[in-house]
Formats: sequence, structure tokens, C-alpha cells
Amino acid sequence: MNKLIFYIKKAKNIFISPSFGRFVAIGLVNGFNAVFFSYLFSKFWLVNVSFIIGYCISLTISYFLNSHFVFHRKLTVERYCKYCLSYIPNFIIQNIGVFIMFNCLGWHEIAAFIFAAIFGVPVTYVILNLLTFKTVKKVK
Repeated sequence: MNKLIFYIKKAKNIFISPSFGRFVAIGLVNGFNAVFFSYLFSKFWLVNVSFIIGYCISLTISYFLNSHFVFHRKLTVERYCKYCLSYIPNFIIQNIGVFIMFNCLGWHEIAAFIFAAIFGVPVTYVILNLLTFKTVKKVK
């Protein structure tokens, strides 16, 4: 029971915080950017390739915004690389989502991009906190 309380407190420290709210707000901007760039490039390339290009562009913009507004860290090449690596689970979830929704279910590409952008936010936030920016506080 003590472990359960410990994990509940830890989750509360992570998800009920101003920084998580800012992360979600930037996530909305990032989601818009990913959808916009993916859709823009889908006019020239395959939808799945366009998603990857749009994702990479929005990821770079997201790094700048999160570094400045959420985690208050200076920009470094090392941290950018860690940031990109931290987003691999999110990318996998979203890419599978786009593949299933667009290729298998026949959804419109914008709907597939938007729906895929919703997934992975909590997982990505935890990974960024623990690996890239190291801001999770000890639970008392």
C-alpha cells in the first residue's frame, strides 16, 4: 500500500503542475505544426513520408519552445539529441496511428494526422522529465 501511495504522489508531482500545463499548451502548438507540415508535404509525397517530415520539423520547433517555456534550459546540441531520442516512443505511437488510420481504415490524411497527434503526450512528458531535462522532484 505504501508503494501505491508513493506512485500516486509521484504522478501528482509530475502531472499536476504548471510545467505540465505549459507542456500541453506547447503540445497543442506542436500538434498543429505537425498536422500543418504533414498535410503541406502530403501534396508532394506519400502521406506516411509526409508525416515523418512534418513530425521532424515540428519536433525541432517543439524543442525550442519546451526548452524556453517549460523546462527553462539553454539550448545545446547534446540536449537536442536527447530530446529527439526522447520522442522516439511518441513517434512510433503516432506513426503507427497514421499508418492504421490512413492506410488501413481509409481516414482522410488530416483526420489521421490530428488523431495521431493526440497520442503519446503523457509518455513523452515523463520521458523528457526523466531523461532530457531531469526536472522531476523527489517525492516526500
